[in-house]
Amino acid sequence: MSHSPTKFVAVLILLASAVVQANQCSRDGECPNAALQCSVSLLQTKLQKKAIEDSYELRYAMFERQVQNVEKEGVAVVIPGLGDAARTAQVERNLQWLKNQDIPFECWIFVYRTEEEFPLDAARFEPCHIVRHGGFWMGHVLAMPLNMTNKPWIVHMLDSIEPQQDVNLKLLLRTMVANSLGMASPTFDVNGWRAKKYFHGTCPRPIMARQRGKKIGRLVDGIELQFDVFSREYFACLQDIIDIDNGLGWGMAQLMPKVCGGAIGGSERQLGRLGLMDQMTMVKRFSASYDYAAAAKSMDAFKAKHPGVPDPRFIALGDLEAPEAFEEAAAKGKGAEEAFVKERAAKQAAAEEAVAKC
Repeated sequence: MSHSPTKFVAVLILLASAVVQANQCSRDGECPNAALQCSVSLLQTKLQKKAIEDSYELRYAMFERQVQNVEKEGVAVVIPGLGDAARTAQVERNLQWLKNQDIPFECWIFVYRTEEEFPLDAARFEPCHIVRHGGFWMGHVLAMPLNMTNKPWIVHMLDSIEPQQDVNLKLLLRTMVANSLGMASPTFDVNGWRAKKYFHGTCPRPIMARQRGKKIGRLVDGIELQFDVFSREYFACLQDIIDIDNGLGWGMAQLMPKVCGGAIGGSERQLGRLGLMDQMTMVKRFSASYDYAAAAKSMDAFKAKHPGVPDPRFIALGDLEAPEAFEEAAAKGKGAEEAFVKERAAKQAAAEEAVAKC
């Protein structure tokens, strides 16, 4: 897809303007909540205008690169849509889980109802920013201000999900580094795939079910968006392909690997592979908060804008390597690390080729 130089320069100007205004409050670390919301709204409004005509453009990828001093550890957490009292209690429990992970984190909670409709005590959610932001799931993800965080990883967590005690965020991040993953997720541990105590009537794809026999997890070609960890680059790519007319997000999991990384046969940007953690689990506590028929209709229109992009098969492509193996190789020096990475890539390519022939 070709783009004129004028369009490209216009996007850069919009980015520069938004970054300057957003950073005016991020430099001293004491950005008032109103100013934060203003910066988020400014950026989102300007960039969303070009979202359809500039499909796959590197708008948010360029925005992410404005941050030069990315830290070595820590996560930025986005909770994209809150407006229900029962789910509020779940979000509080999830924040306590995060605090127990002993990892520095920053947090943004996007609340889709007004303060009059749904008042919240911000102190209950510290250190999170509470951002009043109307709209649907993907609009909130699009509004996550990557220029306001120096954290190297992004955690996307729906308000319906509960991470279990076996989720070790430090180990998950080490596994991502060891396997060059751009996106990773825990799995659902179920006794019978339709067990209502886990899914309350919903049924995620079978690929998301925990495989107890796996020591670490699986390399896969597609992941449902529930509770996910992204590299900064991969998350920015996700933002780049969001369509504001498809706010409920159906179809994103299908398009994302082919554009951002992890697809069978290669991806447009190659920003990392996809991994499921079979020894880390989550539970889906809530469901049915939106119109499924409307979501399906929006997905059909969204996919029609991207003809010829094959859906993932949502299958395993091989086993993930234990992080200790990579770390041991890295400790021996650059040559040993490169050899490990080369051998790992060869095994992954062979596994992918075997699957592709099926």
